[in-house]
Amino acid sequence: MENITEQTEDDKLEYYGDEISPSFYYFAKYTTIYLQPVIFTVGLLGNLMSFCVFLSKSMRKISSNLYLAALSGSSYGFNLVLLFQWLEMVKVPIFHMQGFCQSIVYFSYVFSFLSVWLIVCITVENYIVTFHLSKAVVYCTVFRAKIVIGLLVLYSVLLYSGQFWTTGIVTFSDNYTVCTELPEYSQLNRIYSFWDTITTLVLPIIITTTLIVAILSQNLCNAKKIDRQNSSIYRRLSKKQKSLVRITRVLLAISLTFVLLSGPSYINKLRHLILTEVEESVPTHLQTGYYSKLSNLCTT
Repeated sequence: MENITEQTEDDKLEYYGDEISPSFYYFAKYTTIYLQPVIFTVGLLGNLMSFCVFLSKSMRKISSNLYLAALSGSSYGFNLVLLFQWLEMVKVPIFHMQGFCQSIVYFSYVFSFLSVWLIVCITVENYIVTFHLSKAVVYCTVFRAKIVIGLLVLYSVLLYSGQFWTTGIVTFSDNYTVCTELPEYSQLNRIYSFWDTITTLVLPIIITTTLIVAILSQNLCNAKKIDRQNSSIYRRLSKKQKSLVRITRVLLAISLTFVLLSGPSYINKLRHLILTEVEESVPTHLQTGYYSKLSNLCTT
């Protein structure tokens, strides 16, 4: 491993615009190199198994499990994006190839959007079960879940399709290239970035946080009452309603974990958004979701 006090010209370019110490930069860099393979390997295996489990014959009869299966599939796709990011860090410049550049950026947007809004769907369904159990049997159905998932996929696929022609390989010098926005489409990419911030950051966080607070408050109130498993009210519920009630705690844990773990990355995204708007000196893709969107990572 090279001395962390020595900086090459390429390393300086990797973190221009960020006032960080070289020691901290190299610590983060090499930590990522050695830990990221573990993260995306576990992520790929875990999400693949989760996807198969949630789509098994007995599990796919509940709408929440369809959302969880779709979330597993989306997370699996983003772990593949992380794989390409890691390959770039170990000097396998596949991200610099035309086609791969646009595809990786495109799918990072799509998977980030789907992951966030599938969490919103899970939280909304949990809210309906918690506060409107009698209506949950009508609204929380497998058929409706398939429609919602299909619309989310269609919307994300169409919305971010512009990345295929607004993104490309830009050469800044003979030995420095980067996969980034094309200068002639800078204004369109700013619109994309703004809309992506609204749809994958502002709205999901407001909706999810508000519903989680409401659900937690209701659960605290219910904790003071007789346990639902022993109450006459619970025994009068239908089989479908009982299934929905049993899964609420799991859904709440998933939504709460998403908010807590995504907080730092969302703060970082806002930081990059503000820096980009203020400085406007270097074209860049914003980082989104609970992973990086490969902005300014891939240089040679």
